[in-house]
Amino acid sequence: MKFKIIDDDSNFSVQLKYDLYVHFKDYVNIEDIEILTNDFYKINLIDTDVIFIDIDLEKFDGIELSTQIRNIYPALIIIFISSHENLVFNTLVVRPFQFIRKSKYNEDKYIVFRLLKKHLDMYYRNIILTIKGRMVKINITKIIYCISLGHELTIHTESRDYVIAKSILQFLNLLDSTNFVQIQRNVIINLSYSKEVTKKFVLLSPNYKFNIGRKYQKNLLEYYKKYLLTK
Repeated sequence: MKFKIIDDDSNFSVQLKYDLYVHFKDYVNIEDIEILTNDFYKINLIDTDVIFIDIDLEKFDGIELSTQIRNIYPALIIIFISSHENLVFNTLVVRPFQFIRKSKYNEDKYIVFRLLKKHLDMYYRNIILTIKGRMVKINITKIIYCISLGHELTIHTESRDYVIAKSILQFLNLLDSTNFVQIQRNVIINLSYSKEVTKKFVLLSPNYKFNIGRKYQKNLLEYYKKYLLTK
């Protein structure tokens, strides 16, 4: 698991990094909590799970930057941090997980950290797969879609593909998550990456489009409605 702090306030960022490690050392190593204080538009967030981002970055609009990040990484957990409490409602367009006020940092952090732990325990599960005789750990939130061809299942993640010998049904049972739904005889998608869902097709981030099989349309729409209610 990886956290990133996007804030040009170095002193605050160092304090936040320390507090995150103290509260989440069972989830993340200290080297996996990275502080970014500049070059914000060059950020690589592949394999990042949570970002803490300031709204008012020097020369940058944190909300605008977060909107771009959300379009590329729809499953990413975004937590805003700011001294400007009046801007909290402006962040809702990005669908943030929570908001930490710098003026009430010590009060807010315990609430947000507790909620984040609960969320991670519920949704951020790892599965162990055997690939070419080697045990590989994959976080299910990084899986975008899966395609079955013959006796092989290709798992497409944010960073790479994995090929395993499992059926669609076997893998769905292994995932055991309502975020994953079958849309064709040989295709599973992760709704966390959905940008657009219709009766005929689904568009996944960053730019994957799949047609929906007729027999799967009703089930997909039901799952999608439930997914939206949890966001």
